[in-house]
Amino acid sequence: MVKEDKQLQLFLLLLLGGSALAALSLFNGGSAAGYMLIPAMAAMLAVWLTRRHDEKMPRLFFVAYLLISGVYLLLALINTVLQFADFDKDAGVILAFLSLFLWFFLWFEGAERRRAYGLQGARWRLCALIAGLYIVLLLARLQVLACLGEYEFSLVAFLQDGATWYFLLLQLPLGFVFSLVNILGEEYGWRYFLQPILQKKYGLRRGVLLLGLIWGVWHLPVQMIYYSTPQWYFNLGMQIITCVSLGVFYGWAYLKTDNIWLPVILHYLNNAIVSFADDMPADEEALLTLPEMLTDGLLLAAVNLAFFGWAIFSPRFKDNSRRLPTMNERVEKTY
Repeated sequence: MVKEDKQLQLFLLLLLGGSALAALSLFNGGSAAGYMLIPAMAAMLAVWLTRRHDEKMPRLFFVAYLLISGVYLLLALINTVLQFADFDKDAGVILAFLSLFLWFFLWFEGAERRRAYGLQGARWRLCALIAGLYIVLLLARLQVLACLGEYEFSLVAFLQDGATWYFLLLQLPLGFVFSLVNILGEEYGWRYFLQPILQKKYGLRRGVLLLGLIWGVWHLPVQMIYYSTPQWYFNLGMQIITCVSLGVFYGWAYLKTDNIWLPVILHYLNNAIVSFADDMPADEEALLTLPEMLTDGLLLAAVNLAFFGWAIFSPRFKDNSRRLPTMNERVEKTY
């Protein structure tokens, strides 16, 4: 049996090194898309280095994902020096096209290999209900924050706009199909690989909270370089609050369904809907005082706890014997 501590060390080392390289691509206006690919790449490489002889490994899918992501990151790094014309736009189109091939490779691996490495999916009706609940909670959260003066958003106007329904019914599902490279980038690393290991070591609640903290701090280069705001440390704090609360909900959803595709879908819905709704602070460029930072931080924490963080108190997190298997346990069926 492969030692999980070795896998965890490899994952963290690859995550740190890969994130450092990807952060370089954020200079000179580079996109943050490549940075988001690192967790899945680190997980797949850690698996490859420790289970290279496993016949159940979906090798074709892993190789395809690593090649696509690796070439994209290499070109993104070169772009910081040579500045290709419309690189981010052209690369986005190429990644969308390659996502179709990646879906084919995933299907080609077969159900046994997909199941062994957490890619098969299950309990789709429950997943659909949780995804629907998440959309409702997400929009309600935006409206509450808007009422508190934190954001510019109107749920009524949002639902009355014809463009909203075109987006929800057509663009959103199609975008998912053409975004496999991107949408798998974080969740396969965070939820599938890291969450079960942390929960095995520290318990269901502490494990998911620790994961949320790691996830939030990991966004440091994005806040410092990509957004490049004077008060990046405040934005990072808000990012950590968001990642901890969303991480609890995503972790709860994963525990409920044992389907990694549900956190992938939730993460995609979050990014797509928030981006479409233009969920940006009205006073984004204004410098905040320390009392204002504390007030905004406490406010966001309270709202996120009400809408997403409540899941930490659910029965699913009380019994450590109900944790999901780690990757090794799943493959070797020792759980």
